[in-house]
Amino acid sequence: DTYNHKIKTIDVNSGATKTLAGGDAGFDDGDYNQSRFNEPGGLSLADDKLFIADTNNHAIRVLDLQKKTVATLNFKNLAAPAAPK
Repeated sequence: DTYNHKIKTIDVNSGATKTLAGGDAGFDDGDYNQSRFNEPGGLSLADDKLFIADTNNHAIRVLDLQKKTVATLNFKNLAAPAAPK
């Protein structure tokens, strides 16, 4: 639910929706109830982890479906490319 800053689930049988994480716009990791996003966009699932493109926070967030936590994915030694000469 991008513009409401939420990650939601949908029950395919009933059509009911439920907020899984997020709510107010912001940038907070922690358990599902503490986490905040700012216009989450694309999603990808791998090994019980939901990877979330958190658009306005310019971050990739990882929602662990087993631990019920959200963390920011950190890349070591990542830097912007050098300016052309």
